[in-house]
Amino acid sequence: MVGTGFRITTSIIAMAVSIAVGAIAFNSWLVYSSRLDHTREMIGGLVQYELRDRLKQALAEKDRLDLETVARTLEEHMHMADVPPLAVIVDGQGRFVEGVRGDQALRRLLEERDLTRMHGTVETGGFVLMPEHFKGFDGAVVFGFRKADVRATAMQVAGYTALVVAFLLVLFVTALRLILRYRLERPFEALLNRGLDLSTREPLAGLDSETIREPDVDFLPARLGHQVTENFQLLALWHRNKVHVERLISFGIRETDKQAFLQYFQQSLRELFGVQGVLVMEANSSQNRLITTYQSDSGPQPVEGLLGNPESCFAFRTGTSARQSCEQTLCPWGQCKPHEVLLCMPLIGGGRTIGICSVTIDRNALEWKVPMAWPYQRKVQLVESFLRPYLNLTALTLNSLNLLDAYKNQAITDALTGLHNRRYAIEYLNNMVNIAKRQEIPVGVLVVDIDWFKRFNDEYGHKVGDRVLRQVAHTMRNVVREGDLVARYGGEEFLVVLPDANAELSMEIAERLRTAVEAIEWDQVDVPGIPPVTITVGLAGFPLHGYSYYHLIHKADHALYQAKSAGKNRVGVHEHLPATEGTDAPAPRNAVEPGA
Repeated sequence: MVGTGFRITTSIIAMAVSIAVGAIAFNSWLVYSSRLDHTREMIGGLVQYELRDRLKQALAEKDRLDLETVARTLEEHMHMADVPPLAVIVDGQGRFVEGVRGDQALRRLLEERDLTRMHGTVETGGFVLMPEHFKGFDGAVVFGFRKADVRATAMQVAGYTALVVAFLLVLFVTALRLILRYRLERPFEALLNRGLDLSTREPLAGLDSETIREPDVDFLPARLGHQVTENFQLLALWHRNKVHVERLISFGIRETDKQAFLQYFQQSLRELFGVQGVLVMEANSSQNRLITTYQSDSGPQPVEGLLGNPESCFAFRTGTSARQSCEQTLCPWGQCKPHEVLLCMPLIGGGRTIGICSVTIDRNALEWKVPMAWPYQRKVQLVESFLRPYLNLTALTLNSLNLLDAYKNQAITDALTGLHNRRYAIEYLNNMVNIAKRQEIPVGVLVVDIDWFKRFNDEYGHKVGDRVLRQVAHTMRNVVREGDLVARYGGEEFLVVLPDANAELSMEIAERLRTAVEAIEWDQVDVPGIPPVTITVGLAGFPLHGYSYYHLIHKADHALYQAKSAGKNRVGVHEHLPATEGTDAPAPRNAVEPGA
């Protein structure tokens, strides 16, 4: 407000200075004109009533004109004129004879113009001249004055006037500043002290609440009070939005689950703007379709035509927001109820559109959440501008979580077969054993080895060997139950973990794996010309064969060795039981401690 008062004062000063300069210029012109007329009339009157008779008398007595009388008379009446007068005598041919205060410029002017035949007042060459003719004298006596002398006198008067105006202007500005200070700035400071409670350490601490406390503006004019209240409401809404954005940032830094983050995102939008439903879809560039990442209980619904054709979405295609209601439809996929408005906004991360976020806003809730007396469309535009930081943060978080998932999958996945790797399998088995101990359930462990695999690499090359590994892994993953784990343990060996599977069920699953791999028709899987592939399986189980992951792997590996010694393409079961839970056993081949 102090800045506003300063701007008002500056504008008024500039306007007053402009008026003062114009007034001084106009006054200077008036003074010059009046001084010019006044000097002409004064010298004319002096000549008419004083000098003419004396010059006639001098001409009659001396039969000639001289300027002694003229000079003496002019000096006697000099104090009557504001400018020094001139007087010269010219002969019958208009030549200069002698003069009082005559100068070279006047001489040249007299030589150029013949004034002996002119009457009245003549203004020429910066002079005002009045020739007088006498009987018996061929020449003339020319009286006059310089315009520059009149102008100098006028400028003196204008200077005095400017000083007076400047003094009055200073008084005016001082009075205006005092008026603005005590009639405008002081009341507004009082408003801030009462409305915002500036005396507290945190004046905006109460703006986090849902109810916006309006300041007391009864002492202000109605229009100004309305504007102050509206601006305060907008400030409060902006502050609440800022607080929620900061909370969402803090939550996004800690959270690694998309669903939990997007649920918190929806709650923030509901509290701030009355958002009823949220739909978040991410783009899968490899499949050229949208995948539903999050969908609230109520709100926008994913449409198959949109999911399979992302380019048909206006927001995804153009990278700009689309707003529509029942009265105004922009996108054919967007549907909303009569009392709602639908906003479809792109999620932009890494310089590209990575998805779409659609939200529905209830009109009644928006009227309460945004209390300014604005048209409904303007409120929607305000909400849309406030949503942009949320969308940028959401896009950044989803992008980061996707990268985190990709790196995590790379760390626990075997690149050749797509199965989990040995590190993940051992950690998984260790966790399952701990769970089995608490819940007293069995766990089966299978160690699988492809028979004669070195022969495939030597005879058909590593490329065929890699295809065999991938196909065996794919077949085994399709045979086991949902929830069972198939992992590549190393080379041509696989590790299968069977939660809640006793010895009989584990034996059944192992046999299914063996027969399924043996039944693979390699000509139909683009690996023609190779003999049938078989596997040998070693089986162990908790708690029959061990009480820790390395006991179980060791016993299953020993059973595998016994089965291979007996002729391969079979399932072997370890027959020896541990004495107690703490029985030590040699660590299995290539064992990795959990968390290493």
